[in-house]
Amino acid sequence: MIALALLGLWIARIVVSGTQSVFFIVPYARLTADGRAASGWLHREIRGNVVIVTLNAGRERECYIVDLKPAEPYYSASKCSPWTAPRLPIVTTGDFFEGMEMAPPERNVVVQSGVIEFTADGGKRIVVRW
Repeated sequence: MIALALLGLWIARIVVSGTQSVFFIVPYARLTADGRAASGWLHREIRGNVVIVTLNAGRERECYIVDLKPAEPYYSASKCSPWTAPRLPIVTTGDFFEGMEMAPPERNVVVQSGVIEFTADGGKRIVVRW
């Protein structure tokens, strides 16, 4: 019980300070690649502005960040390499995304309620549902 209270205080401190982003894993997220079930996970930022999609193909992992609140008239996605989000319930990032260049719209990002679609490197169409 005390550990949960301390965890809550720690998360609140991070969020208020604005120096880090906190992401929670979405345990019921389903990923597909070109219409086939894919192994991976989804982390959603505590404010809901960004998600991190991690595709896990054995030893190979690909990680993409998708901006859900774009400044431009389109949504954007960018590969996070060489970093990948670990499969942990909570992930915090410092200024990791600072200066990250979001890819132009050729990834064809589509965002709807509970669904994100984009084209990954290599041309696979990724769909994430939660």
